This record gives sequence, C-alpha cells and structure tokens, in this order.
Amino acid sequence: MDNLADSVDSVVEHFGLTDVVGFGVGAGANILARYALKHPSKPLGLILVEPSAGKAPLLEKAEEKIRSWQLETKGFSEQVNHYFVHHHFGKKHGKPDMASVDEYIKTLTDCFNPHNLALFVHAYMQRSDITHEVKNIECPVLVINGDLSPHHKDSEKFFSHLNKRTCNILRLDDCGSDPLDEKPLQSAEGVLLFIQGLGLVPTLRTRSMSGTSLGSGKSDDEDNTNKEQTVQA
Repeated sequence: MDNLADSVDSVVEHFGLTDVVGFGVGAGANILARYALKHPSKPLGLILVEPSAGKAPLLEKAEEKIRSWQLETKGFSEQVNHYFVHHHFGKKHGKPDMASVDEYIKTLTDCFNPHNLALFVHAYMQRSDITHEVKNIECPVLVINGDLSPHHKDSEKFFSHLNKRTCNILRLDDCGSDPLDEKPLQSAEGVLLFIQGLGLVPTLRTRSMSGTSLGSGKSDDEDNTNKEQTVQA
C-alpha cells in the first residue's frame, strides 16, 4: 500500500500538479491517507469515502486468499463477483439496487484484469496499521460514511484519530457502503462545502443537506487563486 501511495506522488510529479485534492474510496482512501502522511506538503485536502486505517481482520484475510486464488484460476466466477458486490454494496440490512449491482459486475468483468485485481486485493488485505498515524495528516480531510455500511465502525474509528480542527465527517442516514451511488446529492453537497472551505469554487451554491450530518470539526478557509486538480484513487 505504501508503494501505491508513492505511485500517487509519481503521478502528481509527472503532471506538475500543484493544489491537489485527493478523492479515494475504500482501499483508495487508505492509499491517499498514506500519501498525505508521506508527502504532507502536497495535498490541499482529502475526501475519503469509507476509509479504514487498521489491519484487515483474520477472517477477511482468509476469505481474500480464497477469492484471490479463484480470480487467478477461474477469473470472475459467481463466488468472486459476490465477494466484490458485498464489499462494494454491503448493508447491515436490506438489499442493494439490482440494476446497480448488474452494472457494477459488468464493469468489473469488462474493465479489470483478474490477475492484477487479485494482486491489488492481496496488497490491501496485507496493509499495515496506520490508525495512530492519521492524526499526523496535516491537510483538511472529509470522511464520508454510511450509517448502514459494514465499514461504518472502521470509518468512525479513522475519523476519531484525525485532527478535528481541520477535519469533518459527513454521516449519511439509511446508507450502505456505496454513498456516492445511494446518496449522490447529499454526497455532492458535502464535497462541495468541503472544497469551498479550501477556498475553491466559491461561487457555486448548494441546497441544504437532507439526511446528513457534517461536523465534529471545521475546515480552514483560505483564499486560493491557484487551479484545482483532483486525484482519484
């Protein structure tokens, strides 16, 4: 995961990006957190959806070994697809929208190489614990978290270790582990408020958020006339 964080920096350096706002979901959120720790002066802010800072539980590691082997030997089997669907759409109760699930599986099978994906999943499951390091992230952070997500506790724990003076959390009611798809308007409004707090896109307006709670910290308001770049992980 640390090597992937270095890859983010390589992209930033290659394109000469200056004010970088990182956007990461799940494993991507973990990678961007590591990037901010290793290169504290580079990100202007981070938007992290369902982040986790701790090690993977033993049961998750065990299942990962099975699914990675299946990916390598059988490709995208029904069991493998179910594994990724649960991780991406998981809810404490209720079922995800089947049209979204079908579209997700099609994208997965059409666009991803099974061997490369198996290596990525294995790297994420072997991640080191950075729980007690995230307090050292210097840039403002917005955590987005669904209250019905199976990753809810991990995200709340991640946020609890951040600097509350510069970091916020957007808690989405009746939402599983895919807030961008389940609550797109509330997510977009929260993101817009956050980047406006960074001094970007000050002229855009938002509607009042519904079913959300944004708080436990406040973002630094600084005038910034430079261009904005977003790195998505």
